[in-house]
Amino acid sequence: MPSRPSPATWAAQPVGRCEGTASSLASAQARGRYDTGLVLEPGAPRPPRGPARAANGARLMHILVSFCNITRPGRPALGVLDPATSEFRLVQLPPGLLRGAGLTGLAASERHVYAATQATNVTLRGRRPGRCELLVFDRANLRLVNRYPFRLATDVHSLWWAGETLYAVSTGADEVVQLRLRDAAVISESVFWRPAPTGPRADLHHLNAVHGRGDALLVVGFGQRNGGPWSSAQDGFVVDATRGERLASGLRHPHSLTLVDEQIVCCESRGWAVQVVGGQRVGGLAGYTRGLCVVGRELFVGTSVGRRISRSSGHRAGPSLPATPGRCAISRLSTERFALEETIDLGAYGREIYDLLPLDRVGSWPLVSRITPRDWLRAAIADAAWMLARRLGKDPAPSRR
Repeated sequence: MPSRPSPATWAAQPVGRCEGTASSLASAQARGRYDTGLVLEPGAPRPPRGPARAANGARLMHILVSFCNITRPGRPALGVLDPATSEFRLVQLPPGLLRGAGLTGLAASERHVYAATQATNVTLRGRRPGRCELLVFDRANLRLVNRYPFRLATDVHSLWWAGETLYAVSTGADEVVQLRLRDAAVISESVFWRPAPTGPRADLHHLNAVHGRGDALLVVGFGQRNGGPWSSAQDGFVVDATRGERLASGLRHPHSLTLVDEQIVCCESRGWAVQVVGGQRVGGLAGYTRGLCVVGRELFVGTSVGRRISRSSGHRAGPSLPATPGRCAISRLSTERFALEETIDLGAYGREIYDLLPLDRVGSWPLVSRITPRDWLRAAIADAAWMLARRLGKDPAPSRR
């Protein structure tokens, strides 16, 4: 479990760009072995890939996918991808469960699955917008067992589970918080790390992802803006928050983290790319890259439709946007050749993916191939009723601890 770092150590470290020996993952791309891949339409399963897929463990695993910035009531917030067949199914959540614009970070313990909700922009009368919450599900059947409104953390983007502690990236307060849990109940919430210990509790570095590596906790951020919107931030970083060491700098809007053979991999979102720290990058993916995980010997990358309007400011997202907006999809890359093998189109289900979480034991989950008109109507009515209640200054379903 990561130990608390000295609050003054991180800022004292030299910055430095990504340096080091090119990784085995990127060497194939450097030699020109980069595939264009196979594109699958929504709901079109591919044939199983045979004994090799079962041998590397992928047949036993699934990938939980969170959708964020949902603008239409009743749209799905969670889905499950089967890596063996590329079949995608939706998680049927209870109507009215989500109270905001979707889900962001995902994590899991042996008994529970955790998901962070996005705070709604609908304000209570005379009060600030609603807080984001932690949803705690039973891992066996995905039944909701607790919902906890964050006390300190605001605009939570990412989660990581270690021991009996859940780490959450509090983007809106420029910090990482730690939550101590007993079974499904949160018993404490406290600040674990801040990039600027004496700075204001505001979104200054746009921290957005956290991942463990041994006894260390890695954190990703955009870096500070250059006097303009977030599109002006050019010094994105990966930092070891436990030891106070910068591992990478100069990244363009980095998101998400994973490890491949102990090598750190992150999304370089604005470049529609994946970056190996200390190695090279693979660009030209299907959209704004965000959401990473490894299953067997394959790397899965979420891509999203790019925003023309910033969610945080309401202004244009900035110059240098791609000519095409991108697609909501999941790309499959080989970790041995770092080659694109397949792009699975999820545009029928949403526009933006936030997180990917590999999990087993999903057989008893409430999974459906599509949302029926009746289910969509029930969810839309529940969402609309809750939004109306908030506008009237009421909360129809208070959260539990």
